[in-house]
Amino acid sequence: MVACQAINSTVSVTVVRTIQNIMTQFALNGVFLATPLKPGDPFIVDLQNNISNMVTSSTVIDNGLPGIDYVMNDNYRISMLEQEICKHSTIFLGSSRSSWTEIVNEERLHKDNLLIPDVFSKFNKQ
Repeated sequence: MVACQAINSTVSVTVVRTIQNIMTQFALNGVFLATPLKPGDPFIVDLQNNISNMVTSSTVIDNGLPGIDYVMNDNYRISMLEQEICKHSTIFLGSSRSSWTEIVNEERLHKDNLLIPDVFSKFNKQ
């Protein structure tokens, strides 16, 4: 268990630094994180504590947008909401091993938005 915590801590620090560097490089003042992890997950909490203006789908849903509360308990609809947000984002960071990322990339092909290819590939080499 201690080894897992050390790995998670290292990954968290690396992810935070990577996102902060990209935010600085492209003068971004906010980040949307699409993730299957639930609010309160230690990894998500750590990212939210260390990345300014980071929001997730639960942030969007919790803001009480009219008619969006039906999405809360439906993972498929949450994923669709996240894909729509990512599709329209200025910059999209994805994982090369993710079919979800492939779907978003496919939808972004004809848009004038920046795709940063798999900046997290070092975590996929397992």
